[in-house]
Amino acid sequence: MAARVCFAVLAHTSRECLADLVCNLRSFAPASEVVLFNGGSDDRLAAGLDVEVCPLSHPIRWARQVDFMLSTMRWLRRARHDYEFLVGLDSDMLLVQPGMDRFLDRAMARSSYMATNFQEVPPTTDWQLGRRYHYKWRTIWQPLLGTANPFVCFNPGQVFRRDYVERVLAFPRLDALEDRIRRSSLPVLEEMVWPTLAVALGCSPVSNPGSRGIRNLRTHSPQQIAAYRADPDVQMIHPVHMDVAAPERRFVRRLALGQAADLAGFEASYRDYVTRTVGATRQPGFARRHIAPRLKDLYLRLAPE
Repeated sequence: MAARVCFAVLAHTSRECLADLVCNLRSFAPASEVVLFNGGSDDRLAAGLDVEVCPLSHPIRWARQVDFMLSTMRWLRRARHDYEFLVGLDSDMLLVQPGMDRFLDRAMARSSYMATNFQEVPPTTDWQLGRRYHYKWRTIWQPLLGTANPFVCFNPGQVFRRDYVERVLAFPRLDALEDRIRRSSLPVLEEMVWPTLAVALGCSPVSNPGSRGIRNLRTHSPQQIAAYRADPDVQMIHPVHMDVAAPERRFVRRLALGQAADLAGFEASYRDYVTRTVGATRQPGFARRHIAPRLKDLYLRLAPE
């Protein structure tokens, strides 16, 4: 029987955390397919794990992830994998409850694309990354993508129906788009290209109703995870600490195994863990927080695309 949900996992390092994610997916979505895109330099990253490795894998830099999903799409079609939903995962993600297929059926009943915080970005935006997408929009990206404005999302957990994949791979300007992506100086194009193509290709895109579980630059305490599990729309969380012994990982592992978990004990352990790890992290100085972004803006305005 074909898997209705295919998880495409992008991993670079930390075999232990990758193994933890694979076990998590097997526990909460046992009928799903799991495919690894090895974006690092360790050829044995998935050795001994119950996953297929995309043979088109190659090193992927942070904020340069469009080719992760595009190569995975191409290989899945070439290998004739049968699936209905393709879910992109980063290695610092976990499922928190069963029922992903039912959730996708409900949330994407009339849609072929779903992502966290999906939205249109007007030229008047005061959001830094949104402004950057507009720097070369009229001259470079709009002629390729065709929409009035760019659309954006938060990358982790983007979901593509099979028909979206087929439309992308048949897109007549795909080669030109890939060439521009390779040459571009813009960061995180994966957060603009996929949602904008969803609009351009008529895929009726929607925002993930469980977006609160997929946050940027924050982790999730055991107490928050327990609350998410009361909401069937929150299926995935991001980020989780890339430490297999982190309290929130241990908490989710117990839930996945159907074991009782001492919420108060895990919450105290989590607070202590965060205090120690955050306290050991050097906070960025004034130049990095204020001057560097302005210099980056100037560079992106002037750099050839």
